Amino acid sequence: MELRLQQIQQQVGGNLSGSSDVIISGVNSLELAQQGEISFAENSRYSEQAKQSCASAIIVPEDFPDLAQTSCLKVKNPRETFIGIMMLFARDRREISG
Repeated sequence: MELRLQQIQQQVGGNLSGSSDVIISGVNSLELAQQGEISFAENSRYSEQAKQSCASAIIVPEDFPDLAQTSCLKVKNPRETFIGIMMLFARDRREISG
């Protein structure tokens, strides 16, 4: 499944900074994220990790400093929002049996 960041924002709320057309195909941690994945930074202590992450988008608190090269979804509770987005992608992974 692939979703544009704008579609994710419409599902979970928050404010976008950066490109809303970024394609997201999965979730991952800041350290392991690759292009096409979204991650989260719970607070500003993670700003250096967020700057170095290869994630295409990062969910951050509303008062998080802007990241020049990365699209951000600014929300009240980044961890809770990240879990909701994980569930969006998990719904697409149905196992077929029989």
